[in-house]
Amino acid sequence: QQISEKSSVQMAIQIIEDEYKNDVSLGEVSERLGMSLQYLSKQFKEETGINFKEYLTKYKIEHAKQLLLSGNDTVEYIAKNVGYNNSLQLVRMFKKMENITPTEYRHRNKKR
Repeated sequence: QQISEKSSVQMAIQIIEDEYKNDVSLGEVSERLGMSLQYLSKQFKEETGINFKEYLTKYKIEHAKQLLLSGNDTVEYIAKNVGYNNSLQLVRMFKKMENITPTEYRHRNKKR
């Protein structure tokens, strides 16, 4: 039993990593894995220490950080690239997670 529980969370994480740009939801993932939403949610939190939405957001923000430092793409472009509808959504989540805006992050961390 323990093995299948572990793999369900790993499969959920794999789906997030493959499809984070499409703003994948816990409901979709649980349906695809043939599990109840509540069960997957509980397993996910137990195994990762954070909930599904937090994991997805963290994953998106990590990708945004890489994109901010690797090129000169606009924040709007990066927002769409990591699965947000607009730059405002990205800025809001970025600030919540990192305590600075994406633009500030780029200025502070980009190698000149």
